[in-house]
Amino acid sequence: MTIDVLSLHPTRWALTLPLTFAVIGCGPGEGDVSASATATATEGSTGSATDDSSSSSAGETTGETTGETTGAAACCGCLCVDPAWSCGANTCTPEGGGPAPLGPEAGFLTVPEHPIEFLLGADMLKGTAPPSRLWYAFRPADEAPETRPLAIFFNGGPGFSSTVLFSYSTSPSTLDPDLVGDAGIAANPHSWTRFANVLYIDPPETGFSYNIALPDGTKPMLPFIPEHDAAVMVQGLLGFLARHPAIEGNRVILVGESWGGVRASVMGQQLIFPGETLDSPVYRNAPLHDAVLDHLTRVFPDLPPDDPSTAAQQFGHRVLIQPSIVFASAENAGVPSTPPDQAAELLGCIDDFDYYQCDEPLDWTSKRAGAMLARFVDPTILDQALAVEVDTIAWMHADARGTAYPRAPLNATQAADQAALVALFGPVGDEDPYFLNFFLRGALPLTYYDAHPGYARLFVRTLPYVRTFVTHAEKDTVVYSLDLPPQIAWHGDLVAAATLDESPVGDEARPGRILVEFQPESGLSSLSHTIRFPRYEAAGHLVTVRAAAELLADVEAWYAEP
Repeated sequence: MTIDVLSLHPTRWALTLPLTFAVIGCGPGEGDVSASATATATEGSTGSATDDSSSSSAGETTGETTGETTGAAACCGCLCVDPAWSCGANTCTPEGGGPAPLGPEAGFLTVPEHPIEFLLGADMLKGTAPPSRLWYAFRPADEAPETRPLAIFFNGGPGFSSTVLFSYSTSPSTLDPDLVGDAGIAANPHSWTRFANVLYIDPPETGFSYNIALPDGTKPMLPFIPEHDAAVMVQGLLGFLARHPAIEGNRVILVGESWGGVRASVMGQQLIFPGETLDSPVYRNAPLHDAVLDHLTRVFPDLPPDDPSTAAQQFGHRVLIQPSIVFASAENAGVPSTPPDQAAELLGCIDDFDYYQCDEPLDWTSKRAGAMLARFVDPTILDQALAVEVDTIAWMHADARGTAYPRAPLNATQAADQAALVALFGPVGDEDPYFLNFFLRGALPLTYYDAHPGYARLFVRTLPYVRTFVTHAEKDTVVYSLDLPPQIAWHGDLVAAATLDESPVGDEARPGRILVEFQPESGLSSLSHTIRFPRYEAAGHLVTVRAAAELLADVEAWYAEP
């Protein structure tokens, strides 16, 4: 099986992939529908983040809404609304204009080309990020979605799609092989739509997401830059919110799994401290800065958009499922990190154990993943999981991918058989398959990470502004949960202590907290923070497989706390 190289050897990871960032000239694309168009934000309502205790029946939709409206539909499929947005034909603009009602939705949002700067050697290199077509899937909350938070899910890797969290018991349907049997798909009794709207985005070039060429035909080949990966996700999130004014100002919960903890830390830093995207020592992105401030100005017109407390009103929640918060920076020289074999001894794992679920035999997780992926690329099952007819999404088809980037075979894994997708959407090149569960471009030189302040440091700096929930799984040797408190405390100039407290509070079934005390001279906005840290005795790395019901109940209760 493939072990998460981040958790095992985070420093070595940066040495394993070749650096490829030169701009390669290519011919003009064929069949792209306004491929380079800049995303246009839909004007939304203003006001503070929605209080979830309120409710409204006006325009209420449910998870089974199909986009039906009163009167004839003026536009379906999104491209006729915005040339940078392609979605299924069930999403329709009502007669007379205005946004479509909240309902099941899937498709692509374009993050347009934009200038960036990143550290290469001793110099900041100026480059152009290509247009990214980000695949997304959305399901509204079961009740009153206009009043509910938006939970955005992403997996880790780095380089993995959002497929695992989508397929394993967080959305209204599940593809878990243990639950669906021969049916391939089943209703999920533990859907997070019970309390939230849910949004899944495949990070750039993973899953169904793909890049396209610039208008002049060139294809910028950037290395994998964690900050840029996060920046594109933030821009995709803001683009989604702008196109859905009914929830544009609602609270947002970042939900990251595994290396998604690093991504969530960087996304939090970019949202809470947007000014730092202009003067970072390793990565600068002025359009990202402008997009965040424009969004905050629109949602909170009476508050200063560059004040961290303003962004925290909307982006002040994150749920991290077995997260890594350390990655390929100078932190690796000193931060505690328990090797999997040592973790296995501490956790009492079986012989020849699966590193992700150590009470199961080797390859248990990879076999489950293979069975899940085989279902995910079956269009009939995918239609049911999305509640959208996937063949009505224009940019899924081969004739819309004329300048799509090659994504394989370099450092890529995919479902074994995509013949059904090819039959539905048309043939594509061997180097640009429809779906890649894992893809990663070449890595940056270590000088990038040597100059980086540290990803765990970003996690710590955002704690005063972001309520944080982290799982503590007892059967995971890839991410040994008890490393988290000392990893937080390692930044001693910011943190005075990070203490595990497993005493019960109230009637909670799974006690557990990390009590963080900050240094008085740290400059942080508070002197303490409590991270919710419940223990899941039967769960491994994929907590939503072994403890879906428990996790949902705990997150729901944590979110409801004042």
